[in-house]
Amino acid sequence: MKRNSLKAGMLFVLMAGLVSLGASAQATGGNKDRQQPPSTEELIKMMDSNKDGKLSAKEVKGPLKDDFSKIDTNKDGFLSKAELEKAPKPDGKGGKQEASQKKEPSIDELIKTMDANKDGKLSKDEAKGPLEKDFAKIDTNKDGFLSKAELEKVPKQGKGEKKE
Repeated sequence: MKRNSLKAGMLFVLMAGLVSLGASAQATGGNKDRQQPPSTEELIKMMDSNKDGKLSAKEVKGPLKDDFSKIDTNKDGFLSKAELEKAPKPDGKGGKQEASQKKEPSIDELIKTMDANKDGKLSKDEAKGPLEKDFAKIDTNKDGFLSKAELEKVPKQGKGEKKE
């Protein structure tokens, strides 16, 4: 009889321990998945140290700092509420969206984004990233501008490929 009581007691303690471990794991791990990224208003409120309603490069941190020039579409040196709302959203895992989920911009979208003076072509000063780096190669007619036709001739570069 004592032996059965001892077994039952040990079984009860073991079961109680397992149940408490499961509840603890759900309480700590479950909330991480449900956490939502901050809203645009919350971002501005958290980072806007001078309270002017927009974010400068000095005020932003993390992915916003890394992608500041991409998000600052009007190139005024500040991120407005409208620009932040159009920015790519994080994937919920602390990173950016997967490359497969991102749509590569068209030539027209590239020109529209970078063409500060709206003349339909990109000068060396307007070109950013790989276009700026390879400007001389892409500017085949050597007129100092990248036209839509010249940009259409640039081969697509896949991830991990090296340029020649």
